[in-house]
Amino acid sequence: MQSLVEAPKVFYEQPSAFHNLKYTRTSIDYTHNSAVNFSAEVTGIPFTASSQNLLLFGRGNRVHYKNLQTSEGIGQLCNLKRGKHSDLYMLSCPASADVNNTVAVSTGHDVHLWDFAAKKEISSWQSKQHTFLAWNGPTLTVGTRTGTIRSYDTRIASKAGVRDRLTKSIRHESTISALAWSDNGRFLASGDVGGTVYVWDIRDGFKTPLEVGDQVQRRKKIQHDASITSIAWCDYSPKIFSTADSKGSLRVWNADVTIPGPTSSIVSPGRLDVGAPIRNVFFSPHIKELLVVKGPAPRLVNQPEAVESNCLTSYAYPSLRHVVTSSHVSEGQDVGNAILLKGGTKAVVSVPTQGKLHIWDVFAKPKSLKRQSSFAGLR
Repeated sequence: MQSLVEAPKVFYEQPSAFHNLKYTRTSIDYTHNSAVNFSAEVTGIPFTASSQNLLLFGRGNRVHYKNLQTSEGIGQLCNLKRGKHSDLYMLSCPASADVNNTVAVSTGHDVHLWDFAAKKEISSWQSKQHTFLAWNGPTLTVGTRTGTIRSYDTRIASKAGVRDRLTKSIRHESTISALAWSDNGRFLASGDVGGTVYVWDIRDGFKTPLEVGDQVQRRKKIQHDASITSIAWCDYSPKIFSTADSKGSLRVWNADVTIPGPTSSIVSPGRLDVGAPIRNVFFSPHIKELLVVKGPAPRLVNQPEAVESNCLTSYAYPSLRHVVTSSHVSEGQDVGNAILLKGGTKAVVSVPTQGKLHIWDVFAKPKSLKRQSSFAGLR
């Protein structure tokens, strides 16, 4: 008689999403302006969070804020002037605590810098048809519909001066759909609606993309089969990053070009197809796990089993083993974009058809060990 052997149980540490992923039953009304989209595959994110976890979001042509660490009510930052191109499209705050109180407010045709502590506009300039914003310290990087990437030094006070372009790349042949700076500020990863991802090194002025990806003819290249929806850098390993697309393909790469030999920069196993569009991917800063935000799965006639969709799922890194999934949206309500707050304990997830931002507990910070005196126990 053949004996059955039980699979070993997996132990999850206290910071894991396995113990912490849940909806907090807190939601905030916001407005998602779909009319400003320049491409069906690129949608602006009209909410962001500061390094102090102040949530900023749009309602119509107004920008509001809410301190998620206190019980204070919602305040208003600014009211964009009504006009042909006055509708709010994107909001973006720098992640660095060294650049406090600054938010980039985009209408899709102009960028406005606001000091949200003083509630006043610092500067503004025209940037037509931009599709993505990303910060590297005080430098704001802007991707556009034409595939151009430009960076602006926001420390320059004058409107003319802030337009000094530190870098310009027209290497992409499609609309920029994702940008992400590594935590150390050295690498910029850029993705487009054609599924191409390039990695740039700030030290060479972004002249040539790095040899990162799968071997394609004579060079390495990252190429997905669908529009890039998310790029995320690892907090604890500065050369590791993930790319994800609108068909549900997730890949994890190593940007270290000094590693000899391999025909691919993929971090083994490094590939996962989740079956639903991936909205966002985040590395936990506290534990080796990834948070994947999934949109609605396509309805297939002969689909053998149900596909997780409109949900938040955590996967172990680097194995990409499923850890836990949680969902809160009802039938017909689709999950939109999300942000992970500074510290990695909470996520803000949009449901555009509801006009709601939902707050989730995701990961926990490791509990600090209590130090005991070396004389403890002596009497």
